[in-house]
Amino acid sequence: MFTLKEKKLGFSVIELLVVIAIISGLSAMALLSFSGFRNAQNLRNSQADIVSLFSESKTRTIASEDSSSFGIYLESSRVVLFKGGTFSEPLSTNKQITLPSSIELSDITLSQGGNSIVFDRVSGAVGNYGTFVMRLVADTSESRIFTISQAGIISVTK
Repeated sequence: MFTLKEKKLGFSVIELLVVIAIISGLSAMALLSFSGFRNAQNLRNSQADIVSLFSESKTRTIASEDSSSFGIYLESSRVVLFKGGTFSEPLSTNKQITLPSSIELSDITLSQGGNSIVFDRVSGAVGNYGTFVMRLVADTSESRIFTISQAGIISVTK
């Protein structure tokens, strides 16, 4: 005699586990790719913001805005545009860029030491020139080197 096999509907537990494992693996890869993209974008945006702040400081100094000079103060987690010959806070005239937590400034090496760069009112030159590094906290090989010349010109290299 013939027996009819019952047709089973649905998925077995093994099939469900395989599908869950595949989806988890794809999600992890997508998340890592997105994280790397986000960090690279943060690095690019922070670089542009810092260069813009330096340019604004130099422009405002040469224009003798409020008959004052302007400067830049560097810290590991922020960059501050300040008015006058020395940095002090808190002042309403200070303009601050706070870096994302994934980025830090390091190796601040200026010719006269310290963390401040002040532009000359007539020429826009700086007495405290040098370099600093902006890098990813999680991957210090991903970095940008900022160089400030005596003429007050900022350049960035990888």
